[in-house]
Amino acid sequence: MSGGVGGALAPVLAQFLISHVGWRGAMHAISGGILLVLLPVSWLVIRNHPKELGLPPDGRRGETGPTAADAVKEPSCR
Repeated sequence: MSGGVGGALAPVLAQFLISHVGWRGAMHAISGGILLVLLPVSWLVIRNHPKELGLPPDGRRGETGPTAADAVKEPSCR
């Protein structure tokens, strides 16, 4: 629902800003609002380090047993 509301309100807000401060001022205001809202939210949501997700470091196995890939044997080439 928020996508529909945002899609309906964004053009109205943009037109209001363009009418009052010009297109350059509207662009600065909208981009500043995006930076002030989306950048902090993305820092809170996006996790890059495996430890943050409860995973072992890359290249190391976790506490679980062997995986399905470990069970696959390579055919002998004799």
